[in-house]
Amino acid sequence: MDPKVIVELVKGGGWKTYAAGILMILWAGAGVYLGVHGPDTAVAFFTSGVGLIGVRHKLNDLAVPQNVIDKAKE
Repeated sequence: MDPKVIVELVKGGGWKTYAAGILMILWAGAGVYLGVHGPDTAVAFFTSGVGLIGVRHKLNDLAVPQNVIDKAKE
């Protein structure tokens, strides 16, 4: 299989980062509920998940617009 095809399939609009952040937030609550970890660890997971989503959102804002990229190629 061509590696370029794999890269195009895996490359996305940040959905994997959002999914990881949401899963961290869910794990924070589920871990406490199931007794896997304590509230201190849950706060760490929750904060990390929110931070991950925030960083990804900011990266979307900082992306170079496609029209600028097209002009640079000319």
